[in-house]
Amino acid sequence: MLKYAKELFDISHEEGIACNIINMLFERNETNQNVYMPYIDILRKSEEPVHCMALALAMIRLGKIAEAELYAYKALYFLMVKMSLIFIKVIWDLQS
Repeated sequence: MLKYAKELFDISHEEGIACNIINMLFERNETNQNVYMPYIDILRKSEEPVHCMALALAMIRLGKIAEAELYAYKALYFLMVKMSLIFIKVIWDLQS
């Protein structure tokens, strides 16, 4: 499965696929930073909480705990932003 996901990523460079690959590598206990780098690089600028958590997992596996915490906090921040926007929209719709 990992082999095919990597091939698909090579064609598409989609963030969702990169996230799934990081999860597969984490489950396999991969610790080689070079294996993670193409997927880390594409997700670094993502504002999706799930992608940030995938980066946190990769950093944990690579022994970079401070960076893992940074991405976990980033995931929480972006989740809170999304929730706030949804709340504002609901309030706006109720007032209309």
